[in-house]
Amino acid sequence: MKPLVSVIIPTYNVGRYIEGALRSALGQTLGDLEVLVVDDASTDDTVARVKAHADPRVRLFVNEGNKGPSFSRNRAIAESRGEWIAVLDGDDWWAEDRLARLYETAAREKADLVCDDLYFIEDGAELPWTTLFRERGLPPTEGRVTLEPFIRWDLGLVKPFMHRQRLVESGVRYPEALRFGEDFVFLFTWLRRGASMWLVPEAYYYYRNRGESLVHDKIPLHQQVYDIAVELLAKVDRSREREVYRALSDRASHARQLVDYYRVVQPLKEKKIHLALAEALKNPRVIVSFLRLAPGVLRYHLAHRQESGGAKEGSPLHLP
Repeated sequence: MKPLVSVIIPTYNVGRYIEGALRSALGQTLGDLEVLVVDDASTDDTVARVKAHADPRVRLFVNEGNKGPSFSRNRAIAESRGEWIAVLDGDDWWAEDRLARLYETAAREKADLVCDDLYFIEDGAELPWTTLFRERGLPPTEGRVTLEPFIRWDLGLVKPFMHRQRLVESGVRYPEALRFGEDFVFLFTWLRRGASMWLVPEAYYYYRNRGESLVHDKIPLHQQVYDIAVELLAKVDRSREREVYRALSDRASHARQLVDYYRVVQPLKEKKIHLALAEALKNPRVIVSFLRLAPGVLRYHLAHRQESGGAKEGSPLHLP
């Protein structure tokens, strides 16, 4: 008998966390599900920990070599048997009623995919310091989101609850050539092909910020955002998709400013002032970007510190 929901979990060296992710998936109030773990050639004990689970709803697949998260998700989708697909990363976890809540909205609105807010929580912390929707300035109401606001709000981090058959029929797959920004491209492509995406304002997903997974060199990261935006712009009809084109153009422009900003900031952090000055003198645009972005970046980091420090005043999380 086919399950209602297929939970897909791509993994790579998440042995410390995978049991928590599995418990949160298997412990859902909506229990008619299967869990597909696709391991991307981990070198730690991730696979052994998954095999240790006796629950017959867990199915394990191991890639022959490291293929990247998009390959693992596409493989899981191809192997899935559920009517719906839910995405969970191997180091994150869910509130126990997440699937029930998202399924309720999906069935009522006949949506192709539904996304909830995400709690951002530092590894080892008891409480989240903020949420994705709060950081993006989204209204606290449930509703449909179209392509232009999806780009403006930068919602590539959301973890979709998707109708499997409609996804397969759309022909959309995670882009396997990318190892960063693949979620944004995947959702952008499906929305552009007419998918109906519904947002639930509550956060049921806990997104773990791991110290060892942080990107310390911000220049390649923002350069990739810029490159992806430029590539997507080439596919958009400027005359017929004016708002989408404008939103992507603004995204590319902002990413380029961030590349310029970090070309000054990274040498300064490393106390290599001569390199920062050389970069600024070589490209005057860098100075403009630095002056424009520095106040906002500083406010963001100060707010992060204040909210992280005051988080103990809130209510504790149900950790996996």
